[in-house]
Amino acid sequence: MLDSSPVHASTSQTAAAVDARSKKPRVPPHAVRTGSQPMVRFIGSDSVAESVPLFQPWHSKLQAWQLDSDPMLFIHTPDMGEVFPLIQALWPQLQQLEPSLRDLPDWPQQSSLF
Repeated sequence: MLDSSPVHASTSQTAAAVDARSKKPRVPPHAVRTGSQPMVRFIGSDSVAESVPLFQPWHSKLQAWQLDSDPMLFIHTPDMGEVFPLIQALWPQLQQLEPSLRDLPDWPQQSSLF
């Protein structure tokens, strides 16, 4: 399942956000599980504050699905460099769903590849 609603709901005018809105479908997510390993691709905005509330419906859906399936979650942002703050904000909720998730590692900040 693809949920691109956060990127479309975003008020951000960064180049990455504008590009993502032009490329991602503007359709409501249909959270209907059709197999034993449902996959959710959540495309947040480049604002954590805008994205976190829009993740709430997935929290309850993933919790229900865990009872009899093995869901997988992929989290993206328009500029993938912004995904780490979003993951850090969502991690406590994900730990509630999956208590075996350890604390987040300290991610080093990298300013360039070389």
